[in-house]
Amino acid sequence: MNKRDPLSHCPNEILAVYLIVNGSLNMSSGKLGSQCFQAAQRLFAVVHHKGADLELATLIKDWERQGTRTITRIALTEAVFERACKELPGVAMVDEGLTEVPENSTTVFATWPIKREKLPRMLCHRKVPLLTAPMNIA
Repeated sequence: MNKRDPLSHCPNEILAVYLIVNGSLNMSSGKLGSQCFQAAQRLFAVVHHKGADLELATLIKDWERQGTRTITRIALTEAVFERACKELPGVAMVDEGLTEVPENSTTVFATWPIKREKLPRMLCHRKVPLLTAPMNIA
């Protein structure tokens, strides 16, 4: 398996959602887990909202049929995280600031499902590596 593309051994039509963590916030593993869950939930909420984009809804359903493959990456700097949020299609999780992070911090970005063959260069950027445990990026 290629470290930059964890789906390198898979066919090009395989879909994956990428969760991109804002590494500059140095969240605990518990905070990170809850933020990733909430970002993924928002992804589903967008699709199930009345008047949702039919193409996006179909893409999400295809991703679900394939097993909801999800890959978590960490943006090592705020600038790289902001760039990912601007360049990639998806939804952001903005925290209310009750624990660990300041109010209105964008903590995690969930992409729409992406086919491996169309993987944006941003997701292979050296400053957006796969998230591995333990999370110790300081």
